[in-house]
Amino acid sequence: MANAFEEAADKLLEAFLYVDKNRDSYIQMTELKTLLQQMGLDLDENGVKKIIDLFDDNDDGEMDFLEFIEFFSYMAKMICKKNKKSDYMKYMHQ
Repeated sequence: MANAFEEAADKLLEAFLYVDKNRDSYIQMTELKTLLQQMGLDLDENGVKKIIDLFDDNDDGEMDFLEFIEFFSYMAKMICKKNKKSDYMKYMHQ
């Protein structure tokens, strides 16, 4: 099981590096905006800033790797809620 978590952590790091185009270890507004557009979310600069502010625990105006994990988790939840295939999950916990 530990290997599964290590593999998941590696995938999260790959996702972070995919977004962090300039490889400075932070995701800026322009990088996040590109990701959101690829996900079909066309937000203006103010909308992207609000998302960064929501997950920006240290108030530096950027998203570091740990903040990205929180963002990724939130987005994954939203995607699952929209996906009818994930309906079976609620029956597993009853």
